[in-house]
Amino acid sequence: MQIICVSMGTYGGGKELALRLSEKMGYPCLCREDLIEAATREGIQVGKLEMAMIKPRAFTERLAQQRDYYLAFSRAFLCEQALKGDVIYYGRSGHLLLPGISHLLRVRVIWDLEHRIQTIMAKMGLERERAVRYVQEVDEDRARWVRSMYGISVEEAVNYDFTVNLHHLSVENAASALVSMAQLPDFQMTPASEKAMQDLFLGASARLALARDKRTFGANLKARADAGVVTVNYRPQDASIARF
Repeated sequence: MQIICVSMGTYGGGKELALRLSEKMGYPCLCREDLIEAATREGIQVGKLEMAMIKPRAFTERLAQQRDYYLAFSRAFLCEQALKGDVIYYGRSGHLLLPGISHLLRVRVIWDLEHRIQTIMAKMGLERERAVRYVQEVDEDRARWVRSMYGISVEEAVNYDFTVNLHHLSVENAASALVSMAQLPDFQMTPASEKAMQDLFLGASARLALARDKRTFGANLKARADAGVVTVNYRPQDASIARF
């Protein structure tokens, strides 16, 4: 099982690269819209959560609960897909949903600002000034979302294995380069990385089950798994729900 996560900004070329890579490798391709659709069916109000997290306001406990619910669902969703077989995921920051998975290939795609502006003007029918403002606002919202969700900067290079600059490299050639990179031993699943993936899935599934249960939904809980054993941590004030 191989996992490739492609991260990009709005109209940054990541979708085109991911789809071409999917064609070359024969791997199924998932996107953030697939995840949001599944989360919406789950009953998670992703739009409201996103708006609340990117706006400068106090981070309430209720919002933290919704964030943990969405994070657990997203992690379980992506882990489940990856455990079925090879998969390519493209979106904002899918790689951050899979911490500790060594065979994950984390790709960042960038395109020069002028190309993105021209693309938005053509696709959305915006004048240049509005297109520039649109890029800036969406990029800022994306950065705030990642910071609120994961506590890191989306720009940190250490979070990626490979950065593709489509200003100097075509989508076709970038996809070919990634096909070769994906064959490296560093990105092949090992017994240890498979175990880590299974534990990550189990821990996320356990946290998701707690979020779905009305008796434990409102509690500040953390769940993790190690070698198939789930541990749930809770605050002293939540001790009354331990039996559940």
